[in-house]
Amino acid sequence: MGKLLAVTLVVIAIASAVPIVAHIWVPPADISTHGYQIDEQLSDTMVEAGICFLAAQIVLGVFIWMFSGRKPGARVRTFPGGAKGLVGAAFVLVGLEVLILGAFGKKAWATIYFTPPAADALPVQVQAGQFAFYFRYPGPD
Repeated sequence: MGKLLAVTLVVIAIASAVPIVAHIWVPPADISTHGYQIDEQLSDTMVEAGICFLAAQIVLGVFIWMFSGRKPGARVRTFPGGAKGLVGAAFVLVGLEVLILGAFGKKAWATIYFTPPAADALPVQVQAGQFAFYFRYPGPD
């Protein structure tokens, strides 16, 4: 039963990655200056998170496969000192993942928030309400 679970887990993980790899989902057309950069950041995030997801699910499937045939009463192995090393390694890996995504997205977000508007840009005030947006443009009403 454990080997069936391992195979099912890996098949579902790979099947869930196929639509992303095949680019079945395409973002809508960009209507802003920065839309392309945000789409690129989203693509980088999806690739990086997808690789981590697939790797984790495949490793989990391998472990289930390896240890599913244990006999009842077999000795359970423990880590010397507990699982502190594994928890620390997972913490470092997740931290690196967030750091790498931040490094990839730095340029995209910097151009949005740190680039001054053009001299001929039209200032628009937008007030968000529940199910409604209110726009105020400069000039007489």
